[in-house]
Amino acid sequence: IRSGTVDELLTQIVSSTFIAGELTSGDRKRLSKNKKVLLASPVNCVRRPSVLAELAWARWQADQVDDAAALAPIYLHVAGTPIT
Repeated sequence: IRSGTVDELLTQIVSSTFIAGELTSGDRKRLSKNKKVLLASPVNCVRRPSVLAELAWARWQADQVDDAAALAPIYLHVAGTPIT
């Protein structure tokens, strides 16, 4: 598990990356400029585990699975704000 800012995340994306979560419109705009970023629709970016489960289920049914050991959450925060 890692944490950082949107700008820090953008410097680390080297392959297709799916991003879901509560983002500002400015963050979504910056992230969408990177061709390797796939953003979940805003309606699927609420803080509920069931939303991620539904997204994962759809990928599994489409046979678009990833190695579970290679998956890692990254928590974004506003720069300068302590993580509690």
